[in-house]
Amino acid sequence: ALFGSLLLSLTLIPALCAFFLKGGQQKPNKPLLWLTDCYAKGVKRAVEHRWVTVGGALAFLAVSVFFGLHLGSQFAPQLQENAIDISAYYDPSTSVPEMVDRSTLLEKVLMRKFPHEISHILTRIGRPQIPTDPMLQSQCDVLIALRPDTAWTQAKDQKELTAKITKVVNEVPGFESSYSQPIQTRMDEMIYGQGDRADVGIKILGTDMGTLRQQAASIVQVLQGIKGAADVKRSALARYGISIADVNAVIDSAIGPRTVTTVNDGNVQIDVTVRLAEAYRSDPTRIGRVLVPGPNGLQVPLSEVASIHNVDGPVQISRENEKRRITITANVRGNDLGSFVQEAQQKIQSQVHLPPGYTLEYAGDYESLKSGRARLLTVIPIALAAILGLLLIVFGRMRQALMIFTGIPLAISGGILALSLRHMPFSMTAAVGFIALGGIALLNGIVLLTFINPLREQGKSV
Repeated sequence: ALFGSLLLSLTLIPALCAFFLKGGQQKPNKPLLWLTDCYAKGVKRAVEHRWVTVGGALAFLAVSVFFGLHLGSQFAPQLQENAIDISAYYDPSTSVPEMVDRSTLLEKVLMRKFPHEISHILTRIGRPQIPTDPMLQSQCDVLIALRPDTAWTQAKDQKELTAKITKVVNEVPGFESSYSQPIQTRMDEMIYGQGDRADVGIKILGTDMGTLRQQAASIVQVLQGIKGAADVKRSALARYGISIADVNAVIDSAIGPRTVTTVNDGNVQIDVTVRLAEAYRSDPTRIGRVLVPGPNGLQVPLSEVASIHNVDGPVQISRENEKRRITITANVRGNDLGSFVQEAQQKIQSQVHLPPGYTLEYAGDYESLKSGRARLLTVIPIALAAILGLLLIVFGRMRQALMIFTGIPLAISGGILALSLRHMPFSMTAAVGFIALGGIALLNGIVLLTFINPLREQGKSV
């Protein structure tokens, strides 16, 4: 931006000045003269009624502060990529052909329901052999490319279209889903990790998976009640002299599957796995008859050293800081991120009580928002103090330095009102814009006082 402004100041701006700011005996620029005359009269009236001017400025500032306190907050405005990324989570036991059939059905349903909005759909299932993308084998990415919004008939913008697609997808059984955009999803994965590809990620850290799942279910219920929530988942061994490793090896081979060797197909290595046939591995009684090898040729049925029954367990176990972790994710629609998390924190604190040794952390975009705000609260006061010191050195008078300094809050107040009129929450990108706006206001004040001071020294009055 600085390079572009420098380029314009050396090329376009002089050309515009030569064209519009003609002086001397050349034909005067009437619109410019009219604007100059209006400006002079306005300045004269402002000086003559100085207390009204100051009072109006303070009232304007007070109104902007009121609106600023009710803006809400988010890390960065969501860019519209003209594409939608649906992350679909199938049951881990679902076969690849079955996932292909269900994905094909979903594609056909969406294309039929939104022919004017969707250009084409691509579904990616599982992950590559080199796991650079840490997706589950039962996870899919449904990438929806959209037509130009001028051709849409069922939605005004991408947010409304996503909401309507969500209703259609929820009618198709067989999987859970969350919604984002392709580039946004990849950025979230690189910054926060694959498990936190959402606006808000609440991580529970502890030791027992049962307790983690119980607490996660409680938090899910709390989040679903908040405005804007969207897309809100051995003792017998010693007697036989059999080790846990022996039992685990049998279970891996029976239910696994367990990798026993690899086959080279050109440059590709393919794992060869073994497990019991479907009819045997789905029956706890038959699984219990599998023999576990023990010392001295002893063969013991698995049911003698293990309790076998069907339970719902986690698809994968994630760890962080030497503790097991479970993550609850949620996207925010129709509300700002800061207000959503603030309400979530209050309700979770009052309704969910974690056992000793379990901790709660907030991640996702909110983590970046929190970090960005903390840095701004540290950097901005230091920068303002440095600017005030430099102004004092340049002008040598505290009164004039403070006079220029008043341009910053008044300039920012206009930006706050602009955000409020557009119904946009405060974000880190808006903060960067406010910093630039404050710099322009300071520069204008410096130019004015640098021009006024020599005139005052010549004896001219205010």
